[in-house]
Amino acid sequence: MIATPVPAVPAAEFLDTREVEQFARLSYTTLKRRHQEGHDTGLRKRGRRVVFHTATLIQFLLGEPASTAAN
Repeated sequence: MIATPVPAVPAAEFLDTREVEQFARLSYTTLKRRHQEGHDTGLRKRGRRVVFHTATLIQFLLGEPASTAAN
């Protein structure tokens, strides 16, 4: 078994598509498809820009359910 280094958690609140591909080791297309399937990958649109919310992306990658607002 080959050990791969664990990427450090980014300090930025949002990552652009290039940064998210390096961090998640998944393509933007895969993350976009998961978003369209109903998973909360952290994908957000800011005007024309596509960014990913870091905390939400990490939850998705760890397989944790999305947090819900308490009423």
